[in-house]
Amino acid sequence: MKSVFDDENRLIQAICNQEIVKSDRDAAAKLSRKVTRKIYSPGDIILNQQHCTDEMYFILRGKLAVQVNERTIAYRSYGQAVGEMCLVDVGGGRSATLTVHEESELARIEAADFIDIADNHHPLLWKNIAQ
Repeated sequence: MKSVFDDENRLIQAICNQEIVKSDRDAAAKLSRKVTRKIYSPGDIILNQQHCTDEMYFILRGKLAVQVNERTIAYRSYGQAVGEMCLVDVGGGRSATLTVHEESELARIEAADFIDIADNHHPLLWKNIAQ
């Protein structure tokens, strides 16, 4: 399936609009070169509670359900990142399961790539995560 984010400028703008990036176009451009995009269907599980993984996702479109102990406690949508705690608690288990609520396109970035960009080029990304 073709995505509007196949266009590099649209992808950079979508990442630029993420809460963590806070309109920093240079950071968005660097991050966009490291992400892998995928379209998910309702019911797909993105992350499992207690599993140890080391990636974060930017929600480019769609809606995800955040579930703790099989109970939905919140929803996340465009402009929000999920899985960002793996950047702070490396090797820790996931605190929630993330399930696709409506068709979604996510941009996945490995923790090592995000850490490299934040540490070496855009340290304000860390502050944005903490807020």
